[in-house]
Amino acid sequence: MLIYIHGMDSGPFGQRASRLKTLFPTIKIPQLTNNIDRRIKALAHMIREPSILIGSSLGGLTTLVFARDYPHLVSGMILIAPAVGLYDPDYDTPEIDQQLAEIVIPDGIPVEVLAGKHDEVVRLSAIRDLIRRSPNLNVGFHVFDDDHLLLSNPAWLCQCNAIRDFLNASSANKTYRTTPC
Repeated sequence: MLIYIHGMDSGPFGQRASRLKTLFPTIKIPQLTNNIDRRIKALAHMIREPSILIGSSLGGLTTLVFARDYPHLVSGMILIAPAVGLYDPDYDTPEIDQQLAEIVIPDGIPVEVLAGKHDEVVRLSAIRDLIRRSPNLNVGFHVFDDDHLLLSNPAWLCQCNAIRDFLNASSANKTYRTTPC
């Protein structure tokens, strides 16, 4: 199963969701609240088999927490500007930073991480720190000359190619290996 987990300011009918639905008609795109605990509970209720999760911004953070709690239900992840460190002072507090510093990419789950050099929401340094502290060695990291949305042609192609590669590996019962975009 392929699932897109939207961010705080988007949803099942946002720009990325609509584009993904056009290219991957069987993708599941649940409507989620902005509360992480409720998001995790909704996904745990929905996901019953190992799935490929695509998470954008808050959806990326949600994907990481879900993979930590339910690794047996995640066969791969594509994290698009995952919200692991924000510029917003309301969310950039020592308490929140400490909680985010405990998040890692779980070992054994292949992942592609995309980030924008000009992201005005998520700090690129926080994404780099996430990768550094994670035990997972099967991580592809791609930085684009783009903003938080990562919808430029190179970033969009990278996302789509990663999805196709994950799906192909999954259908062939092969292990996914990260590749350059």
